[in-house]
Amino acid sequence: MGRIRVTRNSTTNYATTADIVAGSNVTITEAVTGDVMTLTIAASGGGGGGTPASTVVSETSYGQSPVVGTSTNYAREDHSHGTPAALTPSSTVVAETTYGQSSTAGTSTNYAREDHSHGTPAVPAHSALSSLAWTSSGHTGTAQSVAVFNGGGAAAVSTPSADGQVLSRQGGALVWITLSTGFAFFPELTDVRVNVEPIVSLGLTFTPSAGTL
Repeated sequence: MGRIRVTRNSTTNYATTADIVAGSNVTITEAVTGDVMTLTIAASGGGGGGTPASTVVSETSYGQSPVVGTSTNYAREDHSHGTPAALTPSSTVVAETTYGQSSTAGTSTNYAREDHSHGTPAVPAHSALSSLAWTSSGHTGTAQSVAVFNGGGAAAVSTPSADGQVLSRQGGALVWITLSTGFAFFPELTDVRVNVEPIVSLGLTFTPSAGTL
C-alpha cells in the first residue's frame, strides 16, 4: 500500500503518517472497505457537544431528595420536571357540637377553608347543670324586680309600681299591694288591744293620728 499524503488546514506542511488520537469526550471508530479507511469522530457527551436528554426526572411530589446525577447528556431547553398537584380545599368539617370530644390530628391532605367553622355545643338545660351559684347563673332581669313563675308556669319577673308595695297572693294570683299603716277607730268597740310587736319587727312604722290607734 502506498503512503497517504496528509495536510493540515491545507497548508504546505504535511506528513507521510497520520496518528489520530481521541481527545476528551470524543470517540473514534474506523471501518476499512478495500483500500479506503473511514474514520468516524463523535462527541461522547459533556462539554463541546453531547447528547440531548431523552428523559426527565419527575418532581411532582413533595419530600424528594436532591440528586446530582451521573448522566453526561445535556438538558433540552424546553424540558420540564413537572410540579406537585394543586392542594384540594376541604368540602367537609368535623362537627364539634358536643362536650367531651377527643382531639385528633387527622389524616386528610386537604386544606381548611378560611371561613370554616366546627360549630359549638348547644346551651345546656338547667337540669344538666350543677353547683351553679345564683350570683353566677348569668340570668338578667329588670332592676328591683322579683323572679316568679306566672299563671302558665313560665319564668317571669314582677316589678312593684310604688314604694311600700308587697307581693301577695290574691284570688289565686300574685299581685303587688300597698300595706296600710294605720288602724280605723270604730266607736262601738270599747276595748281594742293590738299586739304591735310582730308588726314592728317587720319594719313597719305607725304614725298616730286622730281616729287611729
